[in-house]
Amino acid sequence: MIVQACLNGARPSDYHPRLPLTADAIALDGAACVSAGAAELHIHPRGPDGRESLRAVDEAIYAVRRACPGSLVGVSTGAWIERDEKQTRDCISAWRQLPDYASVNISERDAPAVIALLHRMGVGVEAGLATV
Repeated sequence: MIVQACLNGARPSDYHPRLPLTADAIALDGAACVSAGAAELHIHPRGPDGRESLRAVDEAIYAVRRACPGSLVGVSTGAWIERDEKQTRDCISAWRQLPDYASVNISERDAPAVIALLHRMGVGVEAGLATV
């Protein structure tokens, strides 16, 4: 059995007072989840404004890897994050701190291109399924 802790999701910043939004808060919560038995972490990195951002992946992955060495870490690539297919792919291409995998919502129009890019980069793909 593999336990994956999903730390923050696509929730708005006012969803809960302890919703981890910064890289350090995500890393701290990740370490607590790993201590409690989680083997993997699924995170939604945030920019300085608290909104989801694919540009914030490097900082978040770096912080989580320091706090949770050896744990698998994945991120979301949801189309709603950057709201532009080319910008999404450009942000992913710029990653230097690579996650172990990235969740790609198969229902999204640009999913095949995002999956191909992640494969070229050596990042695994977690299929995001919205319906049966």
